[in-house]
Amino acid sequence: MSLRKKLIELTNSIDSILLAVSGVFLLFVMSLTTMNTVLRYFNLGAITWTEEACTHIMVLMIFIALPSLEFRDKQLCISILQGSLKNDTAKRTFHIVRGVVTLILSSVALYYYIVTIRNAFKYGFRTQVLLFPRGYLYIVVSVGFVFVIISWLVTIFAAKGKVPDNTVNLGVVDESIIEKNAAGSLFTADGGDKEAGAANDRQGQGNA
Repeated sequence: MSLRKKLIELTNSIDSILLAVSGVFLLFVMSLTTMNTVLRYFNLGAITWTEEACTHIMVLMIFIALPSLEFRDKQLCISILQGSLKNDTAKRTFHIVRGVVTLILSSVALYYYIVTIRNAFKYGFRTQVLLFPRGYLYIVVSVGFVFVIISWLVTIFAAKGKVPDNTVNLGVVDESIIEKNAAGSLFTADGGDKEAGAANDRQGQGNA
């Protein structure tokens, strides 16, 4: 196995682990929210820090899921545009530009997330959630950001901007398929109308 394939497989494996951790975070958020809702419904009190904890966990979940989305080309809202490109060079260029935009937006989000937490400590707005060691929060979002960069670079230089074979790009629809299905539907409908008309004629002749 070549070094390029090993690098692609390694990146895919790490991104899959991060995506699984992101799923665990999502399950925890759903469980915590459901439990708090049930407590409030039956007037059993409420967990006051639930909303803030879920906000932080959602941020962590997004950051550690981004590497897998970038590597597997699962940015659906952008993949629809990419599907209209027919030239491989244009697709690769689009992939690079999209990666740059993703990195810029991710870095901005990372910066303001860290600044927000630091300001909360600086001005004494420490909530129950922020009693949790903030270093772990920084580590998680930083790891996610680093692997976004790694995944992007691997897809460009190792995978040549192509989607891995074991993934399915749900955002790209072949126009020829739509045209064939539409034509088939029209043909069936037209044929069905003719058959229905012939059946009515035969029934009318029989009654006569």
